[in-house]
Amino acid sequence: MTRAGLAYASLLACSCATACELPKLPAIPEKIGGDAPRVLIEVRRYADSMIEYTSCLRAELAVAGGDAAPAHLRAALILRNNQAVDEHKAILDLYAERVGPRENLRLAEYAGGESRDCLLGSSILKTGVVNGSAVVFFSYNKKAYLNLLKTTCPGLEGEGAFFAGISQSSVGGANPATRGVISPNLAPPVGTPLVSRVCEQDRIFPGRAETGRRVLGCPLGRFIAVSEQQALQMLAPAVERAADRAK
Repeated sequence: MTRAGLAYASLLACSCATACELPKLPAIPEKIGGDAPRVLIEVRRYADSMIEYTSCLRAELAVAGGDAAPAHLRAALILRNNQAVDEHKAILDLYAERVGPRENLRLAEYAGGESRDCLLGSSILKTGVVNGSAVVFFSYNKKAYLNLLKTTCPGLEGEGAFFAGISQSSVGGANPATRGVISPNLAPPVGTPLVSRVCEQDRIFPGRAETGRRVLGCPLGRFIAVSEQQALQMLAPAVERAADRAK
């Protein structure tokens, strides 16, 4: 058998053994609503599978002889790889447009837990900001909850903390009955009531102190149960960024 024939036979063997199958496209609806955790998990699974797929194609090319592989075979594998890379980028861009920042894909491993629509305000010890579209709520007994916001919330990541309320209100205004505060500390600011419940669709308002600014706020999603340790892992990059900015 010729060298080209041996290379082609090896390529077929590699294809069967490594199963270079193009991953199924994830469904990213135009309106996400409460499906954000499911979409997050599906897109992360797709992204990981696409990396495996392109790695498999490179392995096939190497077995075929790399630069010395038959020209038509090499061209076909390179084309498949380039098409996969373009598709991967298009899916991640669509996710960023409709769901949230690409950075949230790292949260997929935490998004599969049980979820609830509300937390009691009295059960919340403190909160943390993962990024502009994800926050965590710490509760008793080393429990915590990840919340993927309905939209990216301008100013949230920079502030690193937030108020929580029910509807559009004036942060620092005279009607605290329509809102409350979820503090980044163990207790709310003096004289500011803690909301009795924080629920899906309630809004958060970026900031640590009352400013009197009129703000619309950003709607919360469902509360996904995670462990305290997992919540701290999610917050680690944000803590590092804050430390870098303080230098």
